Amino acid sequence: MSASTIKNIMATYEQKRNNAFYNLAQKKEKIFNQIPRLRDIENEIKTCAIKSAKSILLAESNEKNSYVQSLEDNINILTKEKESLLKQANISLSDLEPKFECLKCNDTGYVNNQKCNCFIQQLINDLYNDSNLLNFNEQNFNNFNLNIFSDEVDIKYGISPRNNIKNIQKEAKNFIKNFNSSKQKNLFLFGPTGLGKTYLSSCIANELLKMQKTVLYQTAPLLINSLIDDKINNKGNNKLYNEVFKVDLLIIDDLGVEFTNSMRFEELFTIINTRLINSKKTIISTNLNLDELQSKYDDRIVSRIIANYSLLKFIGEDIRIKNR
Repeated sequence: MSASTIKNIMATYEQKRNNAFYNLAQKKEKIFNQIPRLRDIENEIKTCAIKSAKSILLAESNEKNSYVQSLEDNINILTKEKESLLKQANISLSDLEPKFECLKCNDTGYVNNQKCNCFIQQLINDLYNDSNLLNFNEQNFNNFNLNIFSDEVDIKYGISPRNNIKNIQKEAKNFIKNFNSSKQKNLFLFGPTGLGKTYLSSCIANELLKMQKTVLYQTAPLLINSLIDDKINNKGNNKLYNEVFKVDLLIIDDLGVEFTNSMRFEELFTIINTRLINSKKTIISTNLNLDELQSKYDDRIVSRIIANYSLLKFIGEDIRIKNR
């Protein structure tokens, strides 16, 4: 990752924090105009805190320690008065605190001198051109309309597409719930085009991003081609390649549409196998059925998918065409 990219990301964080403190100042001004005594209390608390800090630094005797204690007692009295005034006005203490986008790092990008997950996610987005995550806020379980799926039982499978997608959605939510468990299998979504595989992947990604997990979403052709290009052009400094193995959740969409050869087979196998070894979760979606999967890919890839992934079959008619 280039120094300019890091600089740009840090500038974004600085702007976020500036916005948070500006918005807080605006909100405080309204509250102080409503309750003038609060402004005085905040100023008095600050003054006591400064005096206390200075006294502690210069402390040489018990007499000064008692002075510090008196300052702290005064701060406690002022704080209780502040809380009482806020309660009477039905205002929360949190209304007097800045609202940061990331509560983990408070929009600094770092936690205990380590990059926060939100920072790592931004790096991933920059590496993979926003990681196709732009619509994830709209594609979530709240907007997942089960009624667009037919409730007519499919004779071949003995279940309606609607009940089938309900079962799949349940599996997806269990995947999210048990994401940190080593016993939780990966997900393999397969079935004809237009049945919601990509949408479901987006719903899962959206929930995991809220949980501060890092997510990389790419179609199989773009992912494999990017990795091969990165490996060739970076001569061992494979930034993209490394992120594929480190990211909490990797979503590989449209497996099977990519051009295949021995090099691409090897890249795909390495991705799947290495993430399994490192206990990193992966979601793969494809329009191929299991027979087509076995005929297109070698046994090493297929055997690892069958053994380590929950196989979720989508059935029904193309909902995108059906609901135009």
